[in-house]
Amino acid sequence: MANAQQLVRDVMRVMAERKHYEFVMRASSATYQAPAEGNVTLNSVSPEHTTVIEGVTLAMRVRSSLTEHGEAQDFFYVSADSNVFAKLPPGTPGSTAEWMKIPRVDSVDEIGNVYGAIMGLHDVTAQMVVPTHYLLPMLEAGGTVTATQEVPFLGQRAMHHMLDLDLAKAAGQLSNAYLRGEARRRYQADPGAAWSTPKVELVVSPGNELLRLTLRAAMDKKSEFPMEITFSKWGEPKVITPPARAPEFPAGR
Repeated sequence: MANAQQLVRDVMRVMAERKHYEFVMRASSATYQAPAEGNVTLNSVSPEHTTVIEGVTLAMRVRSSLTEHGEAQDFFYVSADSNVFAKLPPGTPGSTAEWMKIPRVDSVDEIGNVYGAIMGLHDVTAQMVVPTHYLLPMLEAGGTVTATQEVPFLGQRAMHHMLDLDLAKAAGQLSNAYLRGEARRRYQADPGAAWSTPKVELVVSPGNELLRLTLRAAMDKKSEFPMEITFSKWGEPKVITPPARAPEFPAGR
């Protein structure tokens, strides 16, 4: 059976070497749906990054709603040089241009709930589709492989690894302050809850290219929150250009 630490290191090494990839994410539960697709360029994979998009260029479309019972709409994001830009649905409060720059603030109260929803949608999605900067380091620090088997995947053979992620253990092992804080925050919100030990599946090619990542975390005792990301076109660059002009969101801040 594979060792979680070596498995993650091999996958991250290849991701850093290939740099470019496309992704399609399916995320659906009774209370949350946010399918996404896009492109990523890993300009650098630093062990000391302080946000999920540091050293990353990202372009993606996420279909979601700003409110729990609102109609799903398309949100377009471009992230470059640690800046986040968003093309928001028509009628979004505070939006005055086709593209808006979404600043990072210390407190959502400073800028409003709409901002929190927009930036939150970006960050939650980025945490999954840029796993080098979030989930994979946590797996290296607190993951355990529970099963491994060879499987067919899109016409090729691949290895399917199933892992348990102990967030409390990860929080104690991670050297990166940002990730350590994230793991601790998720664990301490409800120690012992099922979602504090999520299940992760990695489908990996013989050359250690990540083909699919699945995260299964319990939202409560009755429902599960599955997220599945398929990765493709490794090493095939695609130009991602941030908007030349974008006023800061929300207008008049």
